[in-house]
Amino acid sequence: MNEPAPAPTPPPKPPVGLGRHGRALWKSITAAYELRPDELEALAVAARTLEELKAMERAAAGAATLVRGPRARQVPNPMLEELRRHRATYLRALRAVGIGEADRADVKDPRARSAAGRALVRQRWANRGG
Repeated sequence: MNEPAPAPTPPPKPPVGLGRHGRALWKSITAAYELRPDELEALAVAARTLEELKAMERAAAGAATLVRGPRARQVPNPMLEELRRHRATYLRALRAVGIGEADRADVKDPRARSAAGRALVRQRWANRGG
């Protein structure tokens, strides 16, 4: 006798305090993938960082590229360095989730293939019930 397939678990709710961009990122990834707790934490970091990044980009949009620094010299706006750091943090957090590697089957890195394999197994099991 065949047992009924277990009902799919609903995606986890986004962390409290996320804005529009962070919630959209969270929902798009958790709707497509079933993530482990460590991957959910990395996704939360990515979503929060994305919110900060969007706010900083809005603030920097009208700001000068060069500002007056020590001794009245023109120096690069410190906001540019912070934007660069936030972008790097955001990309590292997304890599920790492992989604990018799963979408690239030609990757040679064994860790990436492992992440891709996990994602494919998750999809296979998700499709098995439907």
